[in-house]
Amino acid sequence: MELFQIAHMESKYKEKFGISRQAGLVKHAAGRIVFEDLYRELDSVRGLEEFSHIWILWGFHKNPSKRRGEWSPTVRPPKLGGRLRKGVFATRSPNRPNPIGLSCVEIFDIDINSPGGPFIYVSGVDLLDGTPIYDIKPFIPYADNHPDAKGGFSEASAKKNVDVVVRCPEFQMLQAVDSNAIVEILKQDPRDAYEKKENHEYGIFYGEYNVKFHAENDTIYIDKIEKDSFTMTK
Repeated sequence: MELFQIAHMESKYKEKFGISRQAGLVKHAAGRIVFEDLYRELDSVRGLEEFSHIWILWGFHKNPSKRRGEWSPTVRPPKLGGRLRKGVFATRSPNRPNPIGLSCVEIFDIDINSPGGPFIYVSGVDLLDGTPIYDIKPFIPYADNHPDAKGGFSEASAKKNVDVVVRCPEFQMLQAVDSNAIVEILKQDPRDAYEKKENHEYGIFYGEYNVKFHAENDTIYIDKIEKDSFTMTK
């Protein structure tokens, strides 16, 4: 089976470290779906405005490529400390036989008037900037909602948010959508569970900002915001 890239995601996630581990957890993380030339047709999104959410089928394009048939039946989920192995099909690890991801995001606008459109603007994004998109489907509540579903071993880590304290005055100068997204990212503690260091300076790139932070116990402190630093390091 051959897959065709129909679009790509424009997001403020510029590197893998700090990306929300699941779609919807960072509600203020916005993105724009840009269609490739062949699929840039207004008719292709006709009726999509009637839905609130979509499923996106996409590719882990920054993962090291593997030869066909090379795969591991187990992986070490970072949220479990990186030592406990689980079956690859019991996780959402990017290290899969086929590097395919699936995300449910919320639509907040569909632009059919701007040149180069249509564009789909979404929130709750967990896709790296430039991620290839292979398909888009509407989220259908009566079929896709499962209120009694069990979350397995993922439920324990999902409830472990940390406190975030801002120590740099320039943080207040950010647009609210960016500052809210950064706080939501850090509340999930982007550090791998097996590499957490106390009082060590970390940095995440979000949009045009490099956010420097450190952790003490169960609190993350935002120490400094550097603008355009990601661009300057390229």
